[in-house]
Amino acid sequence: MQLAAGVPLAALHLLLATAEAALRQRGQRTLHMRGYPFCYDPAGAALLAEALRQRHYTVPLAEQNYYLDASRDYEAHLHPSERRRLRRCRQQGLVPEQEPP
Repeated sequence: MQLAAGVPLAALHLLLATAEAALRQRGQRTLHMRGYPFCYDPAGAALLAEALRQRHYTVPLAEQNYYLDASRDYEAHLHPSERRRLRRCRQQGLVPEQEPP
């Protein structure tokens, strides 16, 4: 589930309540949802997590997502040993590039 920007918490509760009621009418007792990584939309993911917490949902699996911020200068924040490895790669003719943000 991914939220549009600016969705208020009350609207999210209404959506979840409607989905829960429809599932109950069909005899469903469980609902499995997959969220998106927090790095895609921190505010939306936090809002969804809070709404689910308020509705007493449980989280059976929470995977940590590691990503590189494309707007940050990658090489400037490397550990010295990593910079040495990068320099050796360049000496061997490899050309690392960073995608523009």
